[in-house]
Amino acid sequence: MAEIQKQNAAREAVEAKRKAEWEKEKKERRAALMAAKHERELAKKKAEEMAERELDRKLKAEQHRRDTEELLQQQVKRTV
Repeated sequence: MAEIQKQNAAREAVEAKRKAEWEKEKKERRAALMAAKHERELAKKKAEEMAERELDRKLKAEQHRRDTEELLQQQVKRTV
């Protein structure tokens, strides 16, 4: 009877250790997935910000071109 109890206790200890290792692995994998998700979100946000800055730059350049063209036309009208 005592031998069976020892075996059961040993089996339970092994199972508890396996379960603890599994939980640790699961937790580590989840943390890695969350970190990867966070990195993707940061990269996406950075890409969106860069695209927005590029669009702003293009719009400002276009506005500058229009303003310059308008000034040139005004100067031409004055000289005529």
